[in-house]
Amino acid sequence: MKSLQWEYYSLPFPGKNFFTDDIETVNFQNSLNKLGEEGWELVSVFMVPYYYEDYEDNSVIAVFKRPLKKP
Repeated sequence: MKSLQWEYYSLPFPGKNFFTDDIETVNFQNSLNKLGEEGWELVSVFMVPYYYEDYEDNSVIAVFKRPLKKP
């Protein structure tokens, strides 16, 4: 019996103050829902803090997987 193979997709979503900005949160949720409709399953979300001088960015990367469709 062959094991199931997966394909992966990552969605970077930049946004200053990501978790407190309603517009960014709504856009992120819409992106998640669209990928879910396409068969992608969310497996991980992590924040990537970026600091440079006076600039701070709390970007988020979401990682998805779905079964690999063989030709």
